[in-house]
Amino acid sequence: MDSLTILLIALMLACCIWAVVAGMRILDYLKQHNVPVDFVVLRLKFFKYLSQYRDITLQETGQVGALHYHYIIPFFTALVIAAFLILKHFLG
Repeated sequence: MDSLTILLIALMLACCIWAVVAGMRILDYLKQHNVPVDFVVLRLKFFKYLSQYRDITLQETGQVGALHYHYIIPFFTALVIAAFLILKHFLG
């Protein structure tokens, strides 16, 4: 592996960790606001919880909460990096 690949993998892992931490904080925020969070099917319902967080923060402050962006931006950044690494691998 070349140094660019290693750097991109490290950046992708950092983005994933950032998104997981933001996701945990979103779930904690929802629990504090008495929104029932089902941890058994969390993977299936997480985007529902993300939109509930967005709606609650919009009602309270008039803006989307910062944690929403702290989840969305690294999530899609990691996806773009993964796509780039796959293309780099197959195209040489």
